[in-house]
Amino acid sequence: MKIELSNNILIKDNRMYNFRPVGIVIMNVKNVTVDRNVVAHITIRKNFDMDGIVVDKECGICTCSYTNSNNEKCENTLVTNNIVAGAYWVGLTVQGFRCGKPELSSHFGNVVHSVAKSKGGYGVAIHPDYHDIE
Repeated sequence: MKIELSNNILIKDNRMYNFRPVGIVIMNVKNVTVDRNVVAHITIRKNFDMDGIVVDKECGICTCSYTNSNNEKCENTLVTNNIVAGAYWVGLTVQGFRCGKPELSSHFGNVVHSVAKSKGGYGVAIHPDYHDIE
């Protein structure tokens, strides 16, 4: 599922299984909530190489990180209470929050497990929130 250049979207209570190479990708959005979904068995594509241009080409839920660009902004994006299982490289990418302000985090209650990449994958990758420039 790809959500791009969109506003006011709710993705809730879905089951997504056997996608390749990404379960949910969110890019340049405003007011998007991804809540209480199960995203599982995300496998790799065969014969796909972008020479480092695409960072999260094997991901369960990729939030504003798919192109590895500082131009991707995801204002008021919430990723909460989801389960990601069986992703290849990373289960979940999310935007960080301002240092010293954990109450501003909009990502909580998620469970990620069974990330492979030859046993060197990541459960969660946190990247800067380019919308919040402070």
